[in-house]
Order: sequence, then C-alpha cells, then structure tokens
Amino acid sequence: MTDLVFYHSPGACSMVVHAALLQCKVPFEARVCDVRAGQQHEPWYRAINSRGRVPTLLVDGEALTEVPAILLYLDSRFPDRRLLPASGLPRAQAISWLSWFASTVHPLFRAYLRPEWLAEGDAEQATLKCRASARIDAVLGEIESALGTTLGRAQLGLLDYYAAAFLRWSSVLPEPQRALCPALREYRKRLAEDALFQQVLDREGVDLVSMRRRTDP
Repeated sequence: MTDLVFYHSPGACSMVVHAALLQCKVPFEARVCDVRAGQQHEPWYRAINSRGRVPTLLVDGEALTEVPAILLYLDSRFPDRRLLPASGLPRAQAISWLSWFASTVHPLFRAYLRPEWLAEGDAEQATLKCRASARIDAVLGEIESALGTTLGRAQLGLLDYYAAAFLRWSSVLPEPQRALCPALREYRKRLAEDALFQQVLDREGVDLVSMRRRTDP
C-alpha cells in the first residue's frame, strides 16, 4: 500500500483532501501545519513544500501539492471509490469546478482574509478587502445557483466538501454575505451533518459556521 502522509491546517481548504482520504478508506498519517500559527513559513515545512502552502500529500516521500492535483491523484489511484465522475463531459465539468474553486474563489478569500499579501498600507488593503468582498458575493451567488445540479445533490461529494471551506470562511465577511442566504445556510447545515464530513470537522476540531476552533477559549 502506498505510504501517504497528509499535511493540513484545521479548517483550511485542505479539508476537501482530508475528506477524500477518508472516502478512499486507505491508511494515511495526518500531520498539522497550522497556518494560523504561521507554521507554513517554518523551515521544516518549507523543506516539504517550498511554496509554504497547505495541503501537501507525501506519496512514498514525494511531495504532491495543490488541491486539484491531489484530488485527481487520489481519484486515479483509487478509482473504485468514485471520487469524481469516471469519464466524459461529467468528469471534465467536475475538473472545471475544482479549477474554479482553486483559481478564482480561493484567491478572492485570500485577498479578503490576508490583504497584506497583495497590498501595502491600510488604505490599499481596505480597498482590496472591499473589492474582494464584492466579488465573493458574486461567487457565492454562483455556488447558490449550482445547488441541486452540480452542488448539493442528494449524495454530497468532493465538490461540496471543497465548497464547505468557503462557506466556513464566509462567516467573517461583512453584511450581507455574513448571514448567508437561506439556501446556502441550509447547504452548510447539510455539510455539517454529513457523516463523512463530520469526521473531518471532528478530526480537525473546527466548526463549519464560524472561523473558531473547538480549542479556542
């Protein structure tokens, strides 16, 4: 059996990889790289992932990074678990959503939550947060529009588990996004009650309706 070591940060986008590994039902070792504590910048982690980001999956000691790449690897390695559609247009559409989450949605939240990465000074950072917030409102609308078709089907899957991180992060947004629309609130509730994703939340010690951790005072 392939030796898998999974580096993640509680409540980060790495939650979807955590869910995928549990769905694969294969042995893996989970290790925390706490982004909130800045561990992604420490030399020990930079030696594993020079980009200083989570998640990282070590496969027999070789590092694999970036959420879509890791999910595609797991899907090809364990095809019987049906993480993604097997072929054709449905598979391409699923990969399109993974790419959109990684290339558009996640960077918008990064700009809002960590504006110092992209802007200098209070004024520039405030402008960046304002613009990012407006764009996040639009992408949340796209997620809502996909409910019942691509997302939020009777059987939740990897795309839903990826969306879960963004629904969690939305708790820090200003109104009106902070109080998600009823459809997205119900979607988030379904995710929190999903048997597989409950395992992720319990293992990582995070809530889905806020940015707090269960170890916080």
